[in-house]
Amino acid sequence: MTHFIPDILTYMQSVADQARHAANALSGFSNTQRNNAIVCMAKCVKEAGEDIMRANEKDMNGGQKKGLSEAMLDRLYVDDARLQAMCENLYSVAELPDVIGEIEEKWTRPNGLQIAKCRTPIGVLAIIYESRPNV
Repeated sequence: MTHFIPDILTYMQSVADQARHAANALSGFSNTQRNNAIVCMAKCVKEAGEDIMRANEKDMNGGQKKGLSEAMLDRLYVDDARLQAMCENLYSVAELPDVIGEIEEKWTRPNGLQIAKCRTPIGVLAIIYESRPNV
């Protein structure tokens, strides 16, 4: 599917707003539910593989027409192995231990105020393609 984005700033603001909304919706999910969502992301990337590679072919053609170097074209290229690596990286994230709520540090101020540094969710996980799909 090809999309023409006339105003990239408006588009990116829309994506950020959607991510913020998703983060709020996911904030109450259990670790199992969050991990299931990440696994679902990996499955969706795999299922969309042909579409992703068709779109990448257009990107590669455009990059060649613009005279990108071989190194830049290699960074832009998506093949089965790189697509699989994206999925594997998502599965790896899903396997990480749940550290949300873990207290890393705790101290008491001279006035008796207790302060704790604890881990909180980042919010939204996404694959951001920046001419390095394998990273």
